[in-house]
Amino acid sequence: MPDTQSGLLIDCFEKVFPTLAHVTLLSLIGEAFSIDIDFEQFEEATSFAAILDLIRRHAATNA
Repeated sequence: MPDTQSGLLIDCFEKVFPTLAHVTLLSLIGEAFSIDIDFEQFEEATSFAAILDLIRRHAATNA
């Protein structure tokens, strides 16, 4: 859990670089599911359901 200063700095970064959180999330998803993330493909996947759908489609095409 980040300390107060770290938390505030993270908030600043996320406000200035809103895509930073999205890129970080996609990187974590790629690691968790052992898939190479095509960031352009996931660019508009901004909801849980949309990302889950892309993961499932990726798994189906690579099974």
